[in-house]
Amino acid sequence: MANSITLTSDSYLGREFIFTVTQSGTSTTVNWTFEVTKMDPGNGTRADVTDINCTINGHSVYSYPATGWSQSTEFPVYYGSTSGSYDIGSYGTFSVVLSGRPGYNSPTSKSGTITLTQPTPEPPEPPTPSVNTISVQPIP
Repeated sequence: MANSITLTSDSYLGREFIFTVTQSGTSTTVNWTFEVTKMDPGNGTRADVTDINCTINGHSVYSYPATGWSQSTEFPVYYGSTSGSYDIGSYGTFSVVLSGRPGYNSPTSKSGTITLTQPTPEPPEPPTPSVNTISVQPIP
């Protein structure tokens, strides 16, 4: 059972998107991080870039439109990351998908699963043993 998953996009000239999801303790909440790595901090990129979408169990937790990429300091053009949390609402196994690829205008998708495990219940206290009562009768 996996309580965390990391998905890495197909790379282009060393550029990658990384999406990590980790169960927070034993709750149904997960912490997620989307990271842009190995971009050129001096020039940014105007290469064809796809829309980015990171989903957990079909719910989009992070997205960024291709039109948002520019030659400015706006995230996510350069190195950087953003993070948050998402309450899945129950325990079990859920799908995680990273769509998007730097350097291309047609996205690729990476997918996997995360299993949220619930805490093991405390064992019940053992019952207090009963005490047998012995009665004594005098012998006539």
